[in-house]
Amino acid sequence: MKPSVRVEYVDAESGRTLGRARLPVERVPNPLELKPRLQLGEEAFVVVRAEPELSQDVRTRGELRLTVRRVVDLPQGDLLHRRPTLADSLPPLGEGPLPDEALRVERDAWRQVEFLSRDHAEAIAEDLLAVRRVLSRGEAGGYPELVLRRTYYPAPLHAIDVSWIEQRFREPEAYPALTLNGLAVPLRGGFAFRLRAGIDLYGVARSGRTTCLALRGWGSGRHLFADAQALGEVLSVHRLVLVDWCRGRLIPAEELATYFAERE
Repeated sequence: MKPSVRVEYVDAESGRTLGRARLPVERVPNPLELKPRLQLGEEAFVVVRAEPELSQDVRTRGELRLTVRRVVDLPQGDLLHRRPTLADSLPPLGEGPLPDEALRVERDAWRQVEFLSRDHAEAIAEDLLAVRRVLSRGEAGGYPELVLRRTYYPAPLHAIDVSWIEQRFREPEAYPALTLNGLAVPLRGGFAFRLRAGIDLYGVARSGRTTCLALRGWGSGRHLFADAQALGEVLSVHRLVLVDWCRGRLIPAEELATYFAERE
């Protein structure tokens, strides 16, 4: 009998198995070379995660698990988008169960206010210019265009330890998990803290080192200035900037307190 691999397709939204197949080894694709879009029956899906990720491991284990999301083709023409920009990729999914107290971020809010390295100023400026053009064409009901901005700035935060970030703030309240609204599983490597002013600081880490870091909410009250100072320290020490994509703004550390004061 020729060696084969058991392939399982799992819905990223519900965690439900959509189907299984057993394929000869030579017909199993390299997980790292998978086409982003595939067809299962009459429905189209995008692959968001492959386990394991290496062909050698797939052959050794004899199994491949593909987590997929349904593709929804929206009509064009008079469609108005709620936001002028979206990140061009979503984070990898982990495994449940998902705690009730997890921080749930709206999918179209993912990384809309994020920390990025000054080393990628040119790429950031290009995306900001595109977003500002869309903002200038905004209508009362939304935006006729949408910028899918890049999230692949090379290793933007690889030097920042998650525990170091947490220690910058007084009494941050850690969330037990991070996920996207509507998902039933946490994000792999996700972390999140509620700061005293009410700002949510969240991100994704690999081996304790952040790969993305973002904010949700603006905060208010007597702790806002102290939290803004601590966030400014994160920016200054690691040569970062804060980018508010939906407003087309780049905020350096020295302007952070003013930025939050405007939003209060």
